[in-house]
Amino acid sequence: MTIDELPKFERYEEGEQIRRSSKSVPANIVEGFGRRRYKDDFIRFLTIAHASCSETIEHLEILQHGIFKKGAV
Repeated sequence: MTIDELPKFERYEEGEQIRRSSKSVPANIVEGFGRRRYKDDFIRFLTIAHASCSETIEHLEILQHGIFKKGAV
């Protein structure tokens, strides 16, 4: 199932989640860079950015491979 086949409210929710997680990646990299003087903070923000990137990829793969099934979402 593609995003166009989702019910309107789920299409909005899925699109919004992809937007939020993808925007989080550069935001966390920048914030971590701003705290680069504190190694633990820098690493923590890069880890969060990596996790957000993985989340975005997962949402896109779910849509690409049609994992959404009618009635299961």
